[in-house]
Amino acid sequence: MENKTFDFTDSIKKLLSIWLMKKNFLNNNEKKFFFNIGCRYLNNVDTLYSVNEIILTGKEHLKDDTLVFSIEKNEIEIKNNSNSLKLDLKLFRNILIGMIDILETMYPLGTVVELKKEFFINHIQIEKVNRLLIIITKRFLYKENEKSYFPYAGIVYPIGDIKQNEVLHFTSPLIENIVHKGYSDIQDEAYIYFMKKELIIKNSMHSYSFSTKEELEKLARKQNRKDWNK
Repeated sequence: MENKTFDFTDSIKKLLSIWLMKKNFLNNNEKKFFFNIGCRYLNNVDTLYSVNEIILTGKEHLKDDTLVFSIEKNEIEIKNNSNSLKLDLKLFRNILIGMIDILETMYPLGTVVELKKEFFINHIQIEKVNRLLIIITKRFLYKENEKSYFPYAGIVYPIGDIKQNEVLHFTSPLIENIVHKGYSDIQDEAYIYFMKKELIIKNSMHSYSFSTKEELEKLARKQNRKDWNK
């Protein structure tokens, strides 16, 4: 029997392809166009986050080495050296969010990250913390019948739990710096692949990075009840 190995990069590309195939409002050429964009930004989604930012802030233009994103009224146009594509802005952002969640690097358990501490004023005593360092202890946290998930949760370095059995939940944009990367192997990569397939493709979920106002309000109520700290 042929011994097949798990290729993580190819698997993520496959997830992106499967996800795009479900977007019935795109034709085959448009799906191929977005697939090629996804392959370009695999594990390096900073530009895609910047595109999301110009949509939210109302800016009209963004350019990287080969792609130009231009917004006019309710449409966005994407140009590269040989092709261009226009799409409704709302539909495009739906694609953008999914692409980021699928393509973005997931850091292993045990990774120590520095978070943007100004976003956690209501969770810890920020004035007593020079750098907010968190050890990632959990990933892909979600509740049944929800549309959003947290990519990460962790404990404060070096003291551990803030309170007994309580962890700090956070999303990728809140990571300021990677201090130490944890251990990862093929099992870890397979787990990441499975969870992204389960949450993003099968259950049509997205990271809390892209939550609606209603989802964030619902989350705040849960946090007040400590529902997420178990």
